[in-house]
Amino acid sequence: MNKILLLLPLFFLFRNSAAATSAGAAAPSTSYLEKLLNGICKMESSCSSRWAYSYHPDGVSYGLYGLTRGAVETVGMDWEAVKRSTSLQREAARRYLLKMFNIFHDWDLAIQAYHLGPGNVKRGKRAYTYLRKVKSFAGV
Repeated sequence: MNKILLLLPLFFLFRNSAAATSAGAAAPSTSYLEKLLNGICKMESSCSSRWAYSYHPDGVSYGLYGLTRGAVETVGMDWEAVKRSTSLQREAARRYLLKMFNIFHDWDLAIQAYHLGPGNVKRGKRAYTYLRKVKSFAGV
């Protein structure tokens, strides 16, 4: 009887870890997501105030996180408000990256879809250099 009681916690430990790995990709911890957002900020604008309220040279992406109007509207935020606030830019970037993760269930593909758009990633286009640099800047 005592042996069974001693082994019971181990049973639940292994059962929970097996369930977690078989469930597929899990949602990230807040700190992991924050690191990725920092990496995206560094990649898109060097987190420089120079880009905080302006369009990038491509004429499409905007602000610290290189957001596009379509990306911001996809996550249900107001484009004009996001353009005027760096905190809203970060929130829009967070929501958009999470949306890409929910589509692809893979962080590497989500980061590339953030950069290329989900349609391009679904068609097989990849941005490995972008991915590598974001992860390097993020320290992950």
